[in-house]
Amino acid sequence: FNMSRNWQWYLNYPDNFSYELLERKYLTNAHKIAGGLQYTIIDSVGYIYHASFSRGFTLENLDAVMTYMKGTKGLIVDVRNNGGGSETNAAEIAGRFTDNSIKYRYAKVKEGCEKNKLSDFKELVLDPIGPENFLEKVVLLTNKRTFSAGEDFTLMMTALPNVTHIGDHTWGGFATGP
Repeated sequence: FNMSRNWQWYLNYPDNFSYELLERKYLTNAHKIAGGLQYTIIDSVGYIYHASFSRGFTLENLDAVMTYMKGTKGLIVDVRNNGGGSETNAAEIAGRFTDNSIKYRYAKVKEGCEKNKLSDFKELVLDPIGPENFLEKVVLLTNKRTFSAGEDFTLMMTALPNVTHIGDHTWGGFATGP
């Protein structure tokens, strides 16, 4: 209980995200929702907000979003304040922004009960997923409240050549930042 807390990581910094402002000014009442993905087009640039990789979506939801984004000048993927969830969900979305498999991190896995018993480094690879992939320019937005699978997603996305990461550092579990 009460472990793994580091609230000062974001409490000591100015708040740089307001869902209310996002909803009122950019998403408006015209945005679309597919599973946990909220999306719209703003001045010919696609915008996707995903608040949690715990929220379910289907591959059909992702197909609908990618089809809707066809013909845009670029895309903004916003995972600010994303509390994490499933790394599989993160990979299913990130896999829509590549047409090649790409290494995005190396990891050791805890093996057994012994304190320092870890596997050898394993390469983690992001594979393309789905028939509709967006290969144009993508901007990824993060902040200090992007946690866990949100950081996995950040690592996956920043390994892609068409993605630019802007915004703030993530929470820091994987030490990711712009």
